Amino acid sequence: MRATIANAIEEEGGTLPVDAEEFAERLVSRLLPPPRKKGRE
Repeated sequence: MRATIANAIEEEGGTLPVDAEEFAERLVSRLLPPPRKKGRE
């Protein structure tokens, strides 16, 4: 998924920071909902 994000940004003419993997990781964490807690607390 991270590679797909990086490829899509580049294909649209955008540029990525030097550490594209770290950037993609931060982006994915913003797009996805937080993990659900297992069980009841």
